[in-house]
Amino acid sequence: MHKFDNKMEELASGVFAETTYSGVNVGAVVTSTGVIAIDAPSYPADTRDWLMRLHHLSPYPIHYLILTDYHGDRILNTRRFNTRLITHQLTAARLAQYEKRFPSALIESLVTRKGSGNSREFSNGPAERPFLSISHDLTIYKNNKSIQIIAAPGPTSANLLIYLPESHILFTGDILVANTHPLLQEPVSQKWLETLNQLENWPHPLKAIVPGRGPICGPQTITQVKTYLTEMRACIKAHIAEDKPQAQIAAYIPKFLDMFPTHNLPLSWLQQQIRQSLEHVYTEVKLTQEQPESAVA
Repeated sequence: MHKFDNKMEELASGVFAETTYSGVNVGAVVTSTGVIAIDAPSYPADTRDWLMRLHHLSPYPIHYLILTDYHGDRILNTRRFNTRLITHQLTAARLAQYEKRFPSALIESLVTRKGSGNSREFSNGPAERPFLSISHDLTIYKNNKSIQIIAAPGPTSANLLIYLPESHILFTGDILVANTHPLLQEPVSQKWLETLNQLENWPHPLKAIVPGRGPICGPQTITQVKTYLTEMRACIKAHIAEDKPQAQIAAYIPKFLDMFPTHNLPLSWLQQQIRQSLEHVYTEVKLTQEQPESAVA
């Protein structure tokens, strides 16, 4: 594993990851004819830096940009890549809603999270439309490399895993985050846990796991995220069983806040994100309980 300027890491020949940008991690697979990029940095300055680094890695164009979900911190800077997007079909549907411009609330959330800068940094034009969207699995072959794109629910129903079988490296997007809070974007915690079980039982030994956020990690991080989600589900199930009002789930925020470091994230922003995760789990558990037994089976 080789580091460049204490930032970008070469995990295997032609496979790179950058885990120090504010927001999300990004990656690149370099072939003899160009680059396949994995996710886009959250902020414009980091995007410019990343594109410069990709140009230094290869003088050829970027073949594709693969987005691992539709979250705002992955989609706002895609147009700067000037390449073809590959996404989940649900991400494509979300991007189609931003035909004229991104919602201002999405941009303001990123500005609030960083704690500096302003919304004028972001180009609020129409969203880039995907070249290709998938709902199952897809393998891209470029020169001597194959890139497996696997649809798997995580914090959204639109998450993608990126597996490189020749080098045994897995990019997980936010399905796995290291040393930071897992944050639900939809009521899909049970399906997320099933995907984490899939990661624990991966058919081949993994040389490296690149999470959606945080440092390069190993299998122990899977256990940490599973514990967090399992405890959140148990907490909400007990809350509902005791017939407590939904509004009182805010009382559990400190418990889950203490499970991971807060880093330099604004406390109020992070508390709100945990509250939203609790709300999603509450909705999910209630819907499951209200389904007839035949539907659950």
